[in-house]
Amino acid sequence: MKILIFGAGGMLGHDVRDVLVSVGHNVIPILRTDADLCDSVAVTHIFSQHPDVTWAINCAAYTAVDRAESEGELADTINGVAVANLASLCQKQGVHLIHFSTDYVFNGLGKAPYLETDICDPVNRYGASKRAGEVAFFESGVRGYVFRVQWLFGRYGVNFLSRISELAKERGALSIVGDQWGSPTWTIEIARAVLAVIAHEPAEGLYHFASQGYTTWFDFATYFLKLQNIPCTLSSISTEAYPTPAKRPLNSRLNCRKFLDLDIFTPLFWEESVKEYLKQGETRCV
Repeated sequence: MKILIFGAGGMLGHDVRDVLVSVGHNVIPILRTDADLCDSVAVTHIFSQHPDVTWAINCAAYTAVDRAESEGELADTINGVAVANLASLCQKQGVHLIHFSTDYVFNGLGKAPYLETDICDPVNRYGASKRAGEVAFFESGVRGYVFRVQWLFGRYGVNFLSRISELAKERGALSIVGDQWGSPTWTIEIARAVLAVIAHEPAEGLYHFASQGYTTWFDFATYFLKLQNIPCTLSSISTEAYPTPAKRPLNSRLNCRKFLDLDIFTPLFWEESVKEYLKQGETRCV
């Protein structure tokens, strides 16, 4: 099957590409330098070069949560306008589209893990821009899937684990937020879920996808550093004690039952995914 991957140079895009290629799919990686997703002419040209494409996967995104507060227009353009453009073109071309959103579309005030049907109320500009992308996707009428994912880590980029490892070695003592809850999710697992969706083509629409189990940033860091035997004194602090430009939801837990009930792929528990991630070796930032 011939598949276009937009944002193929990013942490998620790299792993999606590698997993799909490993089973024989004909993957066409589209990098930031190949086409501006906001330029309909440029993206149309990509499709005209590959008229037999049946799937497109959008891994391109603006993900600098704090910087989005001062670069809101850029975040809106990449996470909203570009998605609208790509979804419209895929709809016209009859190409299935897979797009990724975020847990940050919720305000975090709920007491239970969030369902796909729960009301969206983002508390920062990043979350609002990603919600705009979701709306644009479904308004376009394109066939395909939107996956809300969260707390990503992988080999091909800077992420929480790579940063914590560096800081722990440099400082020997760290304060980590301990009252924000979610599911650390390995990008390889997301790629495997994408592979399963392409193979089985379940009911289209919106799905939550994350590793199984929930934790806090503090416990996530503690577990990771212990596995690596990196000596570091960790202190748990509240979100209030660690102010950031962008407000964070305290409860980012996603209820993934809708996806699990498809019975096409079952993700690892987050602890096991961290172990598998470490078996691959050091993080590669490219």
